[in-house]
Amino acid sequence: MTLVALRAQIEELTTSDKLRIGHYRFANRLKWLLPHLECAAVAMKDSAKNEKTVNEAAAEALFNSDHETGNARNALFHLEALTRIYEKTHEDDANAFEKLNEYFKELEDGLGRIDYYEAFLAETREMHTGNKHADGPAVCGYFAGGYHAELQNLTRRLRDSEWLVLEEGVISSPRLESILEVLDDIDWQKDKKDRKGILSFLVETLEKVIDKGGYGDAAKALNFTQLENGVHEFRRTIRWMSIYPQALGGLCRLANNGPDALDTNLSAYYTDEIVSGKFNKYLPDPREENRIDIDASLIFAFSFVISDIGNVKDAGQLSEALELALERTTQATGSDLHKALHHWVKEPPTSDSICSTVSGIVEGFLGTHQIPQRLMKCFEDQL
Repeated sequence: MTLVALRAQIEELTTSDKLRIGHYRFANRLKWLLPHLECAAVAMKDSAKNEKTVNEAAAEALFNSDHETGNARNALFHLEALTRIYEKTHEDDANAFEKLNEYFKELEDGLGRIDYYEAFLAETREMHTGNKHADGPAVCGYFAGGYHAELQNLTRRLRDSEWLVLEEGVISSPRLESILEVLDDIDWQKDKKDRKGILSFLVETLEKVIDKGGYGDAAKALNFTQLENGVHEFRRTIRWMSIYPQALGGLCRLANNGPDALDTNLSAYYTDEIVSGKFNKYLPDPREENRIDIDASLIFAFSFVISDIGNVKDAGQLSEALELALERTTQATGSDLHKALHHWVKEPPTSDSICSTVSGIVEGFLGTHQIPQRLMKCFEDQL
């Protein structure tokens, strides 16, 4: 089925008042993804006869595509979030949602890898411009090479997984067509049961946050002396808790919002960037009549901590990426590699310093202020 025909089908789904609410939410987020696929499709057609761009154009267009609802990766995160929710709330169709998650994740992961190299390429170019490092061209070349390699990988994935197929000048999407067919076969729940299942899912998610943060089941607590399995894993867990309400569209709304209603004990979390940020906007939807309230003070705190840990993580990731780039391009090892890294970053953060900083953030989040515990009760009270 052509992308034009698929757009018409998705438009019909999102305007139907007969669609069950879960099906409607997926259709809405596929509608978010569609403009980005269409942008990539145009690039695929335009580059079909150009050997220099044919292997990168579609992925680069998908990566750079922007829409009023955000970029392609944001739409894919929301679709992944919905599959994670409905896999747990619709057990009879769990395998179908698990498969859908794989479809969305393959594109999101590909965009994430492109973003990794593009971000570090921009940062190292800026650092080199300011200091004229002798190994600057080689390091920048390393990240540029990774960027183009990942563009080629994602373009190949778009073709091989049949997200975009070009035949006789027409673009079709067998993958998107099959996704719509899977969604059509799901035994969707009625609104009341759907809402109750989602509330239970959100409570279970917060239980995981509490356990992993070391304030619940001790056997499930993360070790914050470890970067990947401690710091990064905790941030991933709380980040999903922020994405889920956004992915549910108009089901969720902020409660106790506004300067006079916010908890003054949590004022350190209320930066302008957090309070007015796009990730804390919950627009209403006429299809969502019985909304779930989210205490604004608590979700603002979640957003702040996600950002705070992210800043710590990014600083450490830059040093790791630079060290790897220097090792690959200069063959330096040991003290020479350490010295080369210090030319770029005077005081690169250590694993110990990162873990210590994050442990302090987590202690305030879960211990002093008990943000996840309070948000969990907010949802439990609505069950």
